[in-house]
This record gives sequence, C-alpha cells and structure tokens, in this order.
Amino acid sequence: MKKTVLMLIAVGTWVYAGAQTSTQKRTSRSAAHTKPVQLKRTKISKNDPPSFYKQAINEKTGLTGKGVSKKPQAINGAPCGSAANLYGILNSNTTAVTVDQNLGAILFTHREDFSKLTAHGSGTYEASYSLNMGASWDTSKLIYANAATSSNGTRYPNGIVFNPNGNTTFTNAYWVVNGPYTNGNTTAPYQGWDSTAFGSMKFDSTNISAKFKGNGKPGVLTEEFCQYMSGSDDSTAHSVGDGDYFNSAITSSSYTGTSLNTGKFNSTNHNFNWTQKLFRPHLMPGGGLTAYDTLAQRLGDAGTAWSQDGKTGYVVIFGNLDSTDAVSGANLNFASFQPIVYKTTNSGASWAMMPIHNWDNDDTLKNYLPQAQDSNVVVPLWGLYYTEQGGDDDYDLVVDANNNLHIIGGIHGSTIATPDSSDYIGYYLVGNIFDIYTTTATGGWTARFVAPLAAVPTQVSNDGVWVATTADPLAMGHRIQTSRTLDGTKIFVTWLDDSIDVPATGGIDSIQFPDMFGRGYDVTTGVSTPIKSFTFNKSLPQSEGDYYICVSDKPLVTGTSGSQTYQIPVVRVAPPSGTNDGTSPVSFLYDSSDVYTDADFIPQGIQNVKPTTFTITPNYPNPFNGITRFGVNLTKESLVNVDVFNMVGQKMVTMSPEKLSPGTHTIAINGSGFASGVYFYRVTVDGTSLTQKMIVE
Repeated sequence: MKKTVLMLIAVGTWVYAGAQTSTQKRTSRSAAHTKPVQLKRTKISKNDPPSFYKQAINEKTGLTGKGVSKKPQAINGAPCGSAANLYGILNSNTTAVTVDQNLGAILFTHREDFSKLTAHGSGTYEASYSLNMGASWDTSKLIYANAATSSNGTRYPNGIVFNPNGNTTFTNAYWVVNGPYTNGNTTAPYQGWDSTAFGSMKFDSTNISAKFKGNGKPGVLTEEFCQYMSGSDDSTAHSVGDGDYFNSAITSSSYTGTSLNTGKFNSTNHNFNWTQKLFRPHLMPGGGLTAYDTLAQRLGDAGTAWSQDGKTGYVVIFGNLDSTDAVSGANLNFASFQPIVYKTTNSGASWAMMPIHNWDNDDTLKNYLPQAQDSNVVVPLWGLYYTEQGGDDDYDLVVDANNNLHIIGGIHGSTIATPDSSDYIGYYLVGNIFDIYTTTATGGWTARFVAPLAAVPTQVSNDGVWVATTADPLAMGHRIQTSRTLDGTKIFVTWLDDSIDVPATGGIDSIQFPDMFGRGYDVTTGVSTPIKSFTFNKSLPQSEGDYYICVSDKPLVTGTSGSQTYQIPVVRVAPPSGTNDGTSPVSFLYDSSDVYTDADFIPQGIQNVKPTTFTITPNYPNPFNGITRFGVNLTKESLVNVDVFNMVGQKMVTMSPEKLSPGTHTIAINGSGFASGVYFYRVTVDGTSLTQKMIVE
C-alpha cells in the first residue's frame, strides 16, 4: 500500500551557532603579572576543571593531589622509529606527520634513529612510513647523512609526500624535507643556525637532492627555524621561517623578517627549485609602548596555510603594528599581539595585507574570557609566550573549502589591557581553544569556541619520567594541532590536556600526565562533533602517560559519502624507562585512536540507531526551495512521527504521530518558510529513529 502524508510546516526560525554545546562564561581569577614572553606561577587561585570538560571525559569526581590516584594512560602502539633526543619534535608547529590519501601512506619525518648514529652522526633526517594504516613501518630512508662523529647537521625537520599526478606507486612518490642546519656553535650573528636545508628524494632512494641556503649569503633570507610545511596539487611545497640577527654576546636579537619558502617541482631534474619571499610588517617593540625600530617584537612563530589547489595562501605573523588604518585613521597597535595576515589568490604572484581586525571585546571571545582588571574590555592573548622549548601552546592554521583561513589555538584573557611603563602585560593562566576564521574574501572575521583548557603548560617536567636541567629545560604545552580533509570540508583539532591532577593544596594544575582530546568541525553545515577523549581510562601505568604528540595535517579517509571514517595519524614519544632530560634517545609509537565518523557530525541530541523494521529514502529534491519528499518503508504497522531540526539541534517542527500500514509511504516537507541553510529530519518508527540531512536554498 502506498500512502502520501503531507506535513505542512509553518514559518520557522533558523539559528546559527558555531559551538554546539553551551558553556558558561569563566569567572575572573587572579593572574600572574608578567611579560607575554614569560610565565610566573605566583598570585594564582584555585581553578577547578570546568563541568564541560568533566562531561567530555565522563568524569565527575576524583580531583586529587598531584600523583595520587591519577588515571592510567595508554601508550601502546606500533613502533615507528626513534631519535637521538627529544628536541627534534618539541615544536609542534613542524610538519612531522602527514598522509597521502591516494597512496594510503602515512609519513613521519624525524631525526635519525639513534641506532644509526655511529654511521651518520646526529644531523640526519629519517622517513618512517607505513602503507598499512600504521600496522608496520619502514625506517630505511635517510637524507642529509652526515659524518659519523660530527655534531653539525640538520635539525627540527618538516616532511611531506609529493605524489606526481596520476601516480599510484608509492616508490615513485617523493619525500620533501625542510629544516634548519646548525654548525654546532653558538656564535653570532645566527647563534649557530647558519643555513636552511631544502631536500627531496624518491621513495625508491633515487633522485636525491640535498640543498642548503646559507644565512647572510647574497640573495638568501635569514631563517632560524622553519615550520608549517605543506604541499598542494600544483606540484608546490611551502613552509615559513623567521629570521633573527644576534649581537656579538648573543644577549639580544633583531627580527629580520619572515620568509615564505616555495618549492616548485622540476620534472626535468626531478627535484624542487626553492625561492624565498620576505614579509616584514612594521612592528612595535616590547609591549608596544615606543615607536618602530630594529627591536620589533613578534609573538611565537609565523605560520602559513594554503588551499589544496595552491591558489589561495596565507602568511600569519603575531605582533603589534606600528601604524594607523589608511581609511579611518584608527591606531592599529592593539598591544596584545594579534594576528597580522597576508593573503594571495594567485599562487603567490602577488600578496596583500588583509585589513587588521581588533579582537578586543569580540562578541564570541567575551563569552568565554574575563575582562581585564584595568578596563571593561576583553583583551585576548594567544598562548605563545613560554620561554622553555615545547611549552608554547602553539597554534595551527588551515584553509577550508571556501578558501577561508582558520587560525586555531589557545587564547587567554589579559588581566592588564594597557602595558605598564616596563612593557608588562598581565594575563590569565588558563585559557580556551578558539578557531578564528575569515568569512569573506576581503577579511570579515569571526570566532568559534572549540574547547576549554583545564591545565597550564608545564614549564619544566621533573616527575621521575622527564627531568629538567639548567642547560636543557623541558616543557610541555597543549600541542594544539589541526588536520583538514583534502576537500577542505572538515577540520579536526587535537590537543593534550590534564583535567584531573588539580593540586590538593589548591592552585592551577599544570600538564603532567595528559590525555589526548579532539573535536571535529564540518565547514559545510557548521556542525561540530562533541569533544572526544581518545586516551582516558586506558590500562597502562601512570609512568607511561607522560608523552608528546605529533599529529598529521590530514586524515586518511575511508568509506563512502555519508558513512566515512576519518583516521588521524598520531605519533607519540614513548616516555623513557628511566629519567631523561631530553638529550637522551627516545622512541616513537604510532597511535591509531584519533578517529571520527560521519555520525559524529550529527548535531548533539540527534543520533541514529540502525532499525530493523523500516528504512527511509533520501529526500528529493535536495537542495530544495519549497517542497521536498522522502519515503518511509515499513515492514509492519507502525507508529510514525517526523521532527525537523536546525543544524544546532533545535527542534523546528513536529508532525503528530500517525499509525501507518506496512508498505511504502511518501512524506512531504514544506520548507518555504525556512531561511536558507542545513536542516535535519528525524523519522521515528515505534521508538527507533533515523536522521537525514536536507538543505533549503
């Protein structure tokens, strides 16, 4: 029997909200009054983990003293290499892990396995790669092999896969690397970082190209480090680096500018031709009190991100501009190190600085960040000011399917809006993760809340696993890293946090034995997944839970549209069996727990359960304007009702339950009163539901 049920929908209201879960505004707390480049843990008050985080890890009690009743962690995984020390991966903004979707390959670039040091010295890059979803790894590929006894060599590697168009054989693809080179000295003017390495080789170990650009040489831009390496479909690779010029005593340095590195594949000689472009905005020095000079100060490292086709690109520098708006005359020095963004839409042929956006008192940020104590203004400050290596929260950046830029990182509220006479700015130690992104081609900006942070970066680790020395201090930040699908429609954020070990004596906790968390975002629908905890309540002892992570810039995607799985490769540093100050060898393990499915992107409160007594067919037309119809196939007489939701899970309309006979029934939805956007219709049959997506034009 076939029956048509017409569901007439009254005019509804379509509401957009980036964050899918309501989180209350944080209450004010006392703060360390310090420069952004320092961290002082004095004058801080107790800050319990927010209830939102407890919900995310399903943990409502158990806040204990440090090291007491700490939840166990899992560090199990397939071995995927080792290195002479920890320092090569301490900066999470290097591209250490990546994938090639077409080849099904996972690549992890790191310093050479410590077992090979006697043959090649410590300055060699190694490729660990897997062709079976991380089950086993090949670690035989090396580049920039050095003399056996030399302390010189390449460090802090970035590595990507270049796969020529049409190639389906892994050994015909290329390993492309970039990083700094040290001569082993700490001398002026480059503190020993005297060159930058630009290399490539085929994975069959042929066509090896190991080039250097020497800092200070004619036509070469100075780069101390390199980060944010990526590749695009136009046979191009990009990375970015910042230059510093030190005085003879190595007590101060001048910012010489940011260099964008562009490598174009040469199909004749089978390697990459690299060029550099200088970006040097007029920045304020120190806290921003005096005029521009050679001591201009930036915050953290510059970043770059590109669309998959390589046409749209961005370069981001955090600092305070010493300038005024050309149109309004407004002062563009906001004194809180906000992002300065350059953009190209023609593959780098020309660049323009985007209009500067003042994030002070932003409507989204002020819902989560406290006001400064000396004003009624919320002044955001990015978590990029730690001094010990590895302690920065870092940030990550991607370009989405609409060619919009997303900058994702930890943001804190400043306690002092105006720097004092010593250029000091106060800030609240615990922040939140936000995604700030462009909404128009010319630079409309908005912010999206991602997650709260419960702990602050550990400035030195001294917990019986990692130790700190005066010469080689260690630190552990949240290591916020972002992955993007090739089509740019989904963005995933992965980070570390420690939401259990609140000290028994009160105060703010620091990261010691972290868990790994993540959250996904659908660019097309605006739907975020719930926060996911990938490591909580695992079975191994606490001593194996103090780790660093490197996250792939892309997921491996399997399945068909609507039922896809997104595997985000993660490499962990396995904690040593004894104490380690970072200078001893470390081992790496592959972690396969960072996984999402399309079902994670259904708005909270709308979940599918596979039915056994009915099916539904997709609505048609879709997208639509006016009437759309879908089918319900029943195996027996059933009670059927239909609900329509907007993309944040708000119920828009309900059809009264009706008993329908076995067979196929057509249900029509009238969407003429709805604003354009994404909606979900949920069909419930005898208590079991299925949900489908529809788009109103």
